[in-house]
Amino acid sequence: MPVRYAGNDNRITYGKTPIKSIMQGETAVYGQDMLSVEYLDTIFVINDESTNAKVNGLTNYGKTLETIVIPSMYNGKSVDSISAGAFNNASNVKSIIVPNSVTSIEQGAFRCGALENITLPFVGAEAGETDSNNRHHPFGYIFGTSHYVGGVAVTQYAYVSGSSTNAVTYYIPSTLRHVTVDHNGGLLNRVFIHCDMLESVILKNITSINYSAFAGCSRLVSVSIPDSVTAMGDSAFSQCTSLTSVVFTGTMAQWNTIYKTDNWNNGCPFTDVVCSDGTVSV
Repeated sequence: MPVRYAGNDNRITYGKTPIKSIMQGETAVYGQDMLSVEYLDTIFVINDESTNAKVNGLTNYGKTLETIVIPSMYNGKSVDSISAGAFNNASNVKSIIVPNSVTSIEQGAFRCGALENITLPFVGAEAGETDSNNRHHPFGYIFGTSHYVGGVAVTQYAYVSGSSTNAVTYYIPSTLRHVTVDHNGGLLNRVFIHCDMLESVILKNITSINYSAFAGCSRLVSVSIPDSVTAMGDSAFSQCTSLTSVVFTGTMAQWNTIYKTDNWNNGCPFTDVVCSDGTVSV
């Protein structure tokens, strides 16, 4: 029978039609991952001809939506990549959630000039990029180097195998205010540098915040740091001159093992870190 699921408001639906009751012998399947291929095809253009599935774009209907939740499964296959330009001209999209199944995002995938919120499973071109494996793509990479309506020029630093670190101008949506990164790994050096449009960042499962990761994010007001972080680089939050709220999900004792003054130099105004068991003055 067709797949049935529950949306974010917990109503049971079939496609977009609410289901008022379930007949004996029928099953309601919950969760975004279980949406029917027919329903997903109304929003996404997805290629599933290889081992895994790849999001190539949005349908005309998909481009009218404000919130896009990319599925982690399509037609029984894991959705593991997003094509360059997949979200071109999606001028209505304000929020994008990328699932942890995605391990590759091509340059310029999210050229959405009205984007306000994005949730990512990693930052860069591929999951697993590190500062030591000669591949380093900053946050701006997924928005690309071509100008588009709503994009603002941001200079960041990219390192690709076989070349030196280069300053690159990316165009990031000027409306982008909130970023969540749920990644079991470290944030690269200077990965969010100069992203002065961002107001809040939520980090989940991150293991380290490296050198100058958020340097120059002058609009950044709040950041949530998980207890999985065991190291923080110098100048990680340098010149974050609006930062007033820092929440650490671990204990005060854990915080004291990663904190040092050089993480927050050059004008950060905050004085307290809220931990799970109290507040630490810095």
